[in-house]
Amino acid sequence: MPPRLLSPRFLKARALQGLQGQTSCAADFPRVAPFHTTTSRRNIELWEEASRPDVVKCKYHDKYYTLPALWLRDNCPQSRSPSSGNKSFATAEIPPDLRIKSVRKTSDGNWQFEWRNDIPRFAERGHVSVFTPQQLEELVSRPSAGRAGYLMQDVRRQLPREVAPPIFWDKRILLNRRLREIDYKDWMQRGDEFHRAVLELALTGLVFIQNVPQTKQAVVDMGLQFGALQETFYGRTWDVVSKPQAENVAYTSEYLGLHSDMLYLPQPPKLQFLHCLENDATGGESLFSDAWRAAYEFVHFRPADAHPLAWHSIGFHYDANGFSYYQYRPVLTFDSPRRALRGHPSEFAGRSSSPANLGDLTSVSWSPPFQMPFAAPDSPSADRAFRRWHASAAKFQALLEDERNMVRRRLRPGECVVFDNRRVLHGRTAFDPASGRRHLHGAYVAMEDWNSTFHRVPTHILDETRELPEPAPRSRTQLAEYLIARMGENAVGKNGKPTKPSSVS
Repeated sequence: MPPRLLSPRFLKARALQGLQGQTSCAADFPRVAPFHTTTSRRNIELWEEASRPDVVKCKYHDKYYTLPALWLRDNCPQSRSPSSGNKSFATAEIPPDLRIKSVRKTSDGNWQFEWRNDIPRFAERGHVSVFTPQQLEELVSRPSAGRAGYLMQDVRRQLPREVAPPIFWDKRILLNRRLREIDYKDWMQRGDEFHRAVLELALTGLVFIQNVPQTKQAVVDMGLQFGALQETFYGRTWDVVSKPQAENVAYTSEYLGLHSDMLYLPQPPKLQFLHCLENDATGGESLFSDAWRAAYEFVHFRPADAHPLAWHSIGFHYDANGFSYYQYRPVLTFDSPRRALRGHPSEFAGRSSSPANLGDLTSVSWSPPFQMPFAAPDSPSADRAFRRWHASAAKFQALLEDERNMVRRRLRPGECVVFDNRRVLHGRTAFDPASGRRHLHGAYVAMEDWNSTFHRVPTHILDETRELPEPAPRSRTQLAEYLIARMGENAVGKNGKPTKPSSVS
């Protein structure tokens, strides 16, 4: 059942968004079209191949398939929430040396897989995957969405970079600058302190508002300083609390990995507000990471690995509780991908590439809980493409989650975090709901309202960005120089002894 009826204003806004133009991007990476459950008409047959523990053979509708263990594990029905359909892991978490330990047909006709070298946190509890014949048939026969991808032009390109070039931050840079905090009263007065906070959202994408009234109306009032709230099917505002039969993985007490919200909409929210009303539970630290910094670092030091993430569009969806939304996006989008990606990604292995060829970064799309299933690789080239994407995604995720690149903060009651949903990935550590209550109240602001407010920041506030403390890399060149220096510090510590190598080395 839908949470509630939608207002005519929301439905009109969604219809207008659907009319916005989208560009296409050619790629032969398997992508999946939305599908509906159908009744099985034919039996599906599986058998192991002794010499290939990384695949299983399949026959369906007189057609033969070779199904990779990696693909099967990624589609595990037991690794999705039964109420929301959200995945409980990222594709990039699956170890590349995953193998099929055993596959057997159960007495009730289902297919059970045991894994060797599974994701560690699943292996610890003896995880097995069980597919019904109908589930396997739907996965194997699901049609590809074709070669046409969907790339949304990011409105951020309309903001002159010379006005407020972003600061690419890791934990050290952000803490050296000190996390920008502003009092609720200053925020609501819309004076210089408010405009400094808006500027900080352009620079780092992360601000904390203190002494916020403990009411649900407070997040509405704070968001309306940008003119309007972006209403979604969750409502004008929404509560983040742990509850049974959750319609979203965020509404549980489980670990929630780094991600952006609502990537299945044509226009994902620009800003997200999370106001802490209660936080007495053990655990539940909020996590933040600069996806733009990670993307430029990845492109600079691993250009061959970056190509699969920039070339292939993948699907993001929400398909539960009476709603169905989906969009296709590459993980990394640049303003000149055709110039940079000359040829198929299979040609990139071992080839040097200039990061400058990619142009300016326009978006990073990373949201594993809402990632659509991949189509079954139906050819050796599709299988190779899937494996290359998986390998690249695993390296990118490791970069995002490196402790040196991630900021942790336990939100306190009366505190509200505001962050750039299209740049700053957020997550949360697991918490024990039996130890206390954790309750956040949230709202979104759309890109157009952010743009409108940013353009009203006074010149004397913008001029303050010229006197930023070091280190504060604000271009790809400065970021590369900073990262090389950081690698040098990691290679040899202050005592002259080797230290932990950098994540990009």
